[in-house]
Amino acid sequence: MTTRQSLANRLHDIGAIKFGTFTLKSGLVSPFYIDLRPIVSYPDILKKLSDLLVDELSNISNYDYICGVPYSGLSFASAASIANDIPMLIKRKERKKYGTKRLVEGSQQPGDHIVLIEDVVSSGASLLETIEDLKAEQLDIAGILVVIDRQQGGTDLLKAEGFQVTSLFTVTQLLELLIQSERLDKEIAEKVSNFIHNHQIVSADDARKKHRFTYQEKKEHSYHQVNEKLLDIVMKKQTNLIFSADVTSKDTLLQLAEETGPHICALKTHIDIVNDFDRDLISQLQTLAKQHRFLLFEDRKFSDIGNTVKHQFISKHYNIPNWADLVTVHLTAGASLVDALADSGELDETALIAIVGLSSSDSLTDLAYIQRAMEIVNDKKDYFSGIVAQHDLLGSESGLLQYTPGINISAKGDKHGQTYNTPEKAFSTKATDLMIVGRGIYQAENPQDAAINYKQAGWKAYQQSIF
Repeated sequence: MTTRQSLANRLHDIGAIKFGTFTLKSGLVSPFYIDLRPIVSYPDILKKLSDLLVDELSNISNYDYICGVPYSGLSFASAASIANDIPMLIKRKERKKYGTKRLVEGSQQPGDHIVLIEDVVSSGASLLETIEDLKAEQLDIAGILVVIDRQQGGTDLLKAEGFQVTSLFTVTQLLELLIQSERLDKEIAEKVSNFIHNHQIVSADDARKKHRFTYQEKKEHSYHQVNEKLLDIVMKKQTNLIFSADVTSKDTLLQLAEETGPHICALKTHIDIVNDFDRDLISQLQTLAKQHRFLLFEDRKFSDIGNTVKHQFISKHYNIPNWADLVTVHLTAGASLVDALADSGELDETALIAIVGLSSSDSLTDLAYIQRAMEIVNDKKDYFSGIVAQHDLLGSESGLLQYTPGINISAKGDKHGQTYNTPEKAFSTKATDLMIVGRGIYQAENPQDAAINYKQAGWKAYQQSIF
C-alpha cells in the first residue's frame, strides 16, 4: 500500500473526511465534509503529511521560512519545521495590541521569501488575506503548499494571481483512493463530484479577471482628468513604462528624455537633484513631452504640514504645478496635507500620487500606515491619480492607478536596501497598472534599447494578466 493510499484511509478512519449530509457555513447542504483539525491528536498522520509537504518544498527554489496559515495550517508547519530544521514564522490573526505589537513572529527581515502552508483550500480567501498581511510586512511569497484542495476554485484563483500552488491531495484523488480501498462506493463518490462541479466558489475565468481592470476600463472610471490623458498615451503607444531619470545633470536628463521618450508613458524626475537646474530645462522637457507624447511626473514626495507643502508646491523656483502632470505625496502629515495642496487651486491639471509602500527593504510603511493612507486616498480620490505600492491595495477600485517602483528585469537588489520585482511578477499579482524603472535604463549601456526592452516586457506582462 502506498503512503498516499494509507493516508487517505487514515483520514477517513479518524473522520477528517466524512460522507453524508452536512450543512455548511454558507447554508449549502454538502455530501461531504473535511476537517483536518483532529489530526493534532494523531501524530503519525501529522508526521506523514508534514513529510510529504517537506518533499514538495524541494520544488521551491528560494525560500527563507515556512509559515502556517492561521490557525489551521500552523500544526503542519510546526511539525515540518521541528522534524526537518526548517525556520518557521507564526502569523497572527490580528496584530498584538501590547508589547511588540507584531503581526508576524520570528526573525524575519524585509524581502525574505515565505512558503505558506494551508490545510484545506476552498475559496482561497484565508490565504489571500494572509498573503496581503505578509506583503504589508514586506515579505515575499515563494510558494503555497496545501494538504487538500476542495477543487472549488480557490487554487485556480491563487494561481491566476501568480502564486505557485501545490496540493498533496485533491478531493477527486481522495475519492479514487477511498474507492480503491473499498471505503467508499462509486455512487457516493459521483454525488460528491457533482456537488463540487455544481458549486464552484470562483471559476477559473473569474479568477483570471480578479483585481485586473483593463486600461480602457480604468480610463472610463477615472476620477482625475490626468488619468484619462495618461491612459490614452498608454493604450496608443502600448507602453506602461515610466522612466525614473534619477540623474543630476541637465544635459543628461534631456538626452535620456530624448532617447527614451518614444517608449515611455511618463518621465519621472527628481528635479531638485539636478545641479544645474534652470527654467530652460523645464521648457525643453515640456517640448520633448509634447513631441514624444509622455507626461511629466515629479517625484517630490511632499510630506510636511499643510501650510508648508502649499508654499513648496507653488514656489516660483521650481513652479511644479506649471509643468508636472503628476506629483507624489507622503501622507505622514495626514489628510490636511491634501487639503492644503487642493487649496492652492492647482490640482485641476496636476494629480497626486500617494506613497503607500516603498521598494526599499527597511521601509517604515507598515500595515497601520498603509491602512490610514488608503483611507485618505479613498476619501479624497478626486485629487489622486493613484498610489505607489508593492502589492494589491486597490482591489476592486477601478478609478485609481497603482504605480509599482523597483522594477528590474534582473530582479536583483542593491547594497542600499533596494529590492526589485520583474515586470512579469509585478503584473501577474494583479497589482501593477504602471511600472517604474530607473537604473535598469539609465545605467544600461544603451538606455534607448533598455527602454524598448522594458516597454515590450511590461506590455506583454499586462496582456498576459488580462487574458
